[in-house]
Amino acid sequence: MGEYDKPHLEFYQDKTILGFIINNLKSDFNLKVVAKNRDEFSDYDVEVLTDLKDAGPLGGIYTGLEMTESKYNFFMGCDMPFINKTLIRWMFNRAKMSDKDGLVPVDGNFYEPLFAIYRKSCLESVEKVILEDRWPIISFYEYINLEFIQKNKLREMSSFNNIFFNINTYEDYLKAKNEILPEYIKMED
Repeated sequence: MGEYDKPHLEFYQDKTILGFIINNLKSDFNLKVVAKNRDEFSDYDVEVLTDLKDAGPLGGIYTGLEMTESKYNFFMGCDMPFINKTLIRWMFNRAKMSDKDGLVPVDGNFYEPLFAIYRKSCLESVEKVILEDRWPIISFYEYINLEFIQKNKLREMSSFNNIFFNINTYEDYLKAKNEILPEYIKMED
């Protein structure tokens, strides 16, 4: 997003985008933030894990899986603020009932690898593609057995159409804050 540091942009009632996400999830989940610079996140009430250097989002998944004791782990980007706790719980339950290595939303050929559940056992496959210098975030998918679920089904379950809205540009940020957020707040009340 250029000069804008997405997680730290002011979003709602004195909270940044990341603060808004943490506030919405912290009462229900054991949260961790994976970041390349831990000091940037010291003001947040959450454990911060140091990201694998120069490995991008794939390194974030690696670090998260390496540092967790949980068998199942939900990963999401810090630029997707319109989360739904009930939907995340449903995804955890679905993953736990499955023999698959994870649960990933999909729309056609477009995956949401950072709104997904991965088993800790995926760590070896993530490490393998990193050691092979294969950086696309989904490159480890070929070594694991995933369940894919249609994004539209998850949207219907959440009763909110913008759960996958991703803030990539300053225009996206303005749309999220000024147009989508008021609708989301009404739904959550």
